[in-house]
Amino acid sequence: MGKINFTLVMYILSTSLFSFAIGIFTLVFNIHINLLIDSKIFLSNFLLLGNIAMAIGGALFGKLIDLYEKKSILLIAIFLAAISFMLECFSSNPILLYIVSLCYGLAFSVLMSIHTPFVMENTNEKNQAFVLNLCSSCKLFASTLGIFIGGNIPLKVISRINRSPYQLILLVAGVVYLLAIIPICFIKKENKNVEQKEFKIENNEKESNAKPSILIFSFVFLILGMLIFFTPYMNLYLNNRYQLDLKKISIIIAFIDICPIVTNVLLAKLYTYIQDRHLIAGCCILCIMFYGLLAIYEQVYLQIGCLLITTMLSSFVFPQISRYILKEYPKENRGQMSGIANMFYNLGDSIGTYSEGIFINYSIFRVPFIITSILYLFLLLFILKIKKTKKN
Repeated sequence: MGKINFTLVMYILSTSLFSFAIGIFTLVFNIHINLLIDSKIFLSNFLLLGNIAMAIGGALFGKLIDLYEKKSILLIAIFLAAISFMLECFSSNPILLYIVSLCYGLAFSVLMSIHTPFVMENTNEKNQAFVLNLCSSCKLFASTLGIFIGGNIPLKVISRINRSPYQLILLVAGVVYLLAIIPICFIKKENKNVEQKEFKIENNEKESNAKPSILIFSFVFLILGMLIFFTPYMNLYLNNRYQLDLKKISIIIAFIDICPIVTNVLLAKLYTYIQDRHLIAGCCILCIMFYGLLAIYEQVYLQIGCLLITTMLSSFVFPQISRYILKEYPKENRGQMSGIANMFYNLGDSIGTYSEGIFINYSIFRVPFIITSILYLFLLLFILKIKKTKKN
C-alpha cells in the first residue's frame, strides 16, 4: 500500500476542508437561490458561467503549475476561491452573483488542474492509483459530512443581507473553506525527484513516444465533464420528483456518497492486478447498464440503489482516467496538459450543467439518464483507443 508523506497528508487535509464546505454548498445553495431569485434559468446560467470560467482558467493557468512552486499556487488559489465562495453565499444581486461565479471558477480551475500532477509528483508510480483514490475518498467523505451536517444546522436569518433562512449554514461553509489555507502553510518545499526516482527503480518503463491524439484527449475530458452534470441537481431532482424535505434529501445523498469512500480505497488495489484500461472499460459498461435502469424505472428505492452504484463506479474510475492519460506525457508538461484537460472537462460540465438544470426545472427526468448512458458508451470507445505505455 505504501507510505503517504507529510506533504500529501497536509494536501489531503486541505482538500478535505474545502470539500466539506462544498458539500454544504451542494446541499443548500440551489434551494437558497430559488428563494432569492424567481427565475427558472438563473441557476443554470450561474453554474454555466462558473464552469466556463473553470475552462478558461484551465487553459490560462495550466502552464503555471509547471513553472512555479505548487505550494504558492495552492495558497493563492485557495484564498481567492474561499473569498469568492463566501461572496456567492451571501450576495442576492444576480449581476454580482454572475461576476463572483466567474471569479470563483477561475480560482477553482487552478485547484482542479493542480490535483493530479501534484499527487503524481509526490507519489511513486507503484502507489499512484491507491493515493489518487484515497484523495478522492477523503474529499468525498468530507463532502458527505458537509451534506449531512449542513442538513442539521439550524435555519436562521442572521443579518439583513438577504431574506434566506440558510445564512448560518452558508456562513459555516465559508469559514471552513477559508481554513483550508492552513494545512498548505505547513507543506515544505516539494521534492521533485520522488516520482522520477521511483519510476526508474520500480517499473523500469520508458516514456511513451505515442501520446494520445489531441482529439481523443479532448473528447475524453469533454465527456467526463458532461458525465457529472447530474450531481449539482441531485437535491432538486429528489425534491421535484419525489417531494422529499431537506433532511431526507441530506440523508439520501449522504448514503449515496458514503459507500464510495470505502470502495475507492479497497478497489484501488485492483489496478495492481488488472490493466488500467480493462478496469476502466468494465466500469464504463456497468455504468451504461445502471443508467439505463434509471431511465426505465422510476421507483424511488430502485433509483437510490442505481444512483448509489453509479456513484461508486464513477468515483472509483474518474481519478484513474486522468492519471491513465497524463502519465503518457513527460513530467514537465503534465501541469499544462492537466490545465487543457480541465478546460475540456469544464466545457463538458458547462454543457451538461446547463441542460440538466433545464431538464430538472421542467420535470424532464428520464432524458438525462439516457444521455448519460450514451456518453459512457462514447467514453468507453475513446478509452480503448488510447495506446498503452510501452515497456522495455
